[in-house]
Amino acid sequence: MKVLLVEDDAEVASALTEGLESHGWTVDHVSTGRAALRVQDPGEVILLDLNLPDMDGLEVCRGLRDARRTPIIAVTARSDEMDKVLCLRLGADDYVVKPYRLQELLG
Repeated sequence: MKVLLVEDDAEVASALTEGLESHGWTVDHVSTGRAALRVQDPGEVILLDLNLPDMDGLEVCRGLRDARRTPIIAVTARSDEMDKVLCLRLGADDYVVKPYRLQELLG
């Protein structure tokens, strides 16, 4: 399975990429919202951190959803209920709060 990982924290991105690749996934990683919006082929799923350096992840979520039907899973430290509700309304298919276990994403 191919995944687009949108994560600005290099350590988090590296650990998640390693974990996903160990389960046979192919990971394309970008660290900004603008870069995520430019990706032509995001694969089968998008893992989207909401705390990005150049854009709010909610804006990125809306932009990604407007451009494609690829499932979006928000993976974020934002645990506020309003962030979750808004993100899901803007097009995310699921919302996972950090810290999480790899099995949550694989399941």
